[in-house]
Amino acid sequence: MCIRDSPTAPLIGIGIAVLLGLAIILARPRLNARRRAPKEVFDPDGRVTAAAYRRLAAAAAARGDWAAAVVDQFRALVRSAEDRAVLEPQPGRTADEAAAQLAAVFPTAAEKLAQAATVFDAVRYGSGSANEAHHEAIAALDSALDSLAPSYADGATAGLAVPK
Repeated sequence: MCIRDSPTAPLIGIGIAVLLGLAIILARPRLNARRRAPKEVFDPDGRVTAAAYRRLAAAAAARGDWAAAVVDQFRALVRSAEDRAVLEPQPGRTADEAAAQLAAVFPTAAEKLAQAATVFDAVRYGSGSANEAHHEAIAALDSALDSLAPSYADGATAGLAVPK
C-alpha cells in the first residue's frame, strides 16, 4: 500500500497548506507600517528653524502639495513656540501634546490649535488629506500666535518654558 493511497494523505496536505498560510500571514511585511511610525511632530533630522519650515510650507503650497504644506506649516508653528521659549524643546512631542500645551498659554486659540493638530495627524499618518484652506488656516494660526503674548496665569506648566 502506497502513502498516497492512504486516507491520511489529504489531511497531511491540508495541514501543510494551513501551516504555510499561517507562516505567510505572520511573516509578511505589514501594510500599515506607515501608521505605526512614531507620531512625533518633528522627524529626527536635526534642528530646522521655524523660518525654514515656513519656506518649505510656502514652496509646497506653491506646487499644490497641500499635505506637505500643512505638515511643514504646523512644524513651523511648534518650532516658533520653542524658539520664543513658550514651549520647551521636547523630542517625541506629538501634535496633540503641542496643541494642548500651546492652548494652555494661548487659550483664545485652543480650538484652532486642536483643529490644526487633527489635520496634521490625518495628513502625516495617512488617514486624511489636506487642501488649501487647511494650509491657510494653519498659516494664519501660526502668524496669530507669533503676535500673541503667552499667558501663564492658570498655572499649567507641563512642557512649557515658564519664566521664573
